[in-house]
Amino acid sequence: AEAAGNEANGHIDMADEREIAMERATDVFGGLSMQQLLETRKRVEEQLGRVRAMVQQQSQEYETLQRSVALMELDLSKQRQAVTEAQAKRNASLLETALQAARDSR
Repeated sequence: AEAAGNEANGHIDMADEREIAMERATDVFGGLSMQQLLETRKRVEEQLGRVRAMVQQQSQEYETLQRSVALMELDLSKQRQAVTEAQAKRNASLLETALQAARDSR
């Protein structure tokens, strides 16, 4: 019975110590209770999770845009090359016509 009483007193002492620790924590954190701190932490962690998800999504969108820009730059380069080739053919054709006209006028 005495052992059971001592054990019960030990539990009471631990409960008192826990209550004192929570009161000290309340004092340290500007009057917020441990429960309020835990709820605030949970909300902050949820917000952090949402922010991380947004950052991940925006990072993927940025990578997609980078690939699109690279493809557009490649397409533009090919178009410029095609225009240059077309201009060269046109110039060659004009030169050929001018040479033929010069030959014909002799």
